[in-house]
Amino acid sequence: MTARPSLPAPPAGDHQRTAGQAVELERVIPPSGNVWLAGQQIWLGPAMTGRTIRLWAGLDRVHVLAQGCRIKTLPSRLDACDLARLATAGATPTGPPQLSPPQLVRRRVSVRGAIMIGGQRIQVGLPHAGKTADVTIEADTYHITVEDGITLTAPRTTSRDIKRRKAANYAAPQQPRSTLSL
Repeated sequence: MTARPSLPAPPAGDHQRTAGQAVELERVIPPSGNVWLAGQQIWLGPAMTGRTIRLWAGLDRVHVLAQGCRIKTLPSRLDACDLARLATAGATPTGPPQLSPPQLVRRRVSVRGAIMIGGQRIQVGLPHAGKTADVTIEADTYHITVEDGITLTAPRTTSRDIKRRKAANYAAPQQPRSTLSL
């Protein structure tokens, strides 16, 4: 395990001003893909090596932004003292995070009643097989609206990028396959 440099203790007057206040800072992702923020490890993967990211850190959440888009949100393990130390070390005290609006994607429900988003399989229901689902992607949830107005909410268990905005073949709804008889 590699030792991380500790941050300087904040001056007494600054601690009162920045106690618990969210901060923003930039970091370059190292070859390991691990970014450390006041003792909290944030894994982004070796594929992100060399990219500059912006971190928004508060008492309850840490948001990772790249080129103005949120790429990851995770629970914060930072306390008010950690945030004050980050502010003393050069992080900018800030207000609420400036996050991009939720993403909207479309998916065709499979013959088995499921959709795939970012590597996560979500069961929508067999009666919806072949229908088009509109999905609103938020930091920790998916809101799935099926064509006939039914809305489901599912937890987001992965932070993978969403690479496809819409799946192919929306022109004609597919009918579920029936059992073959010989």
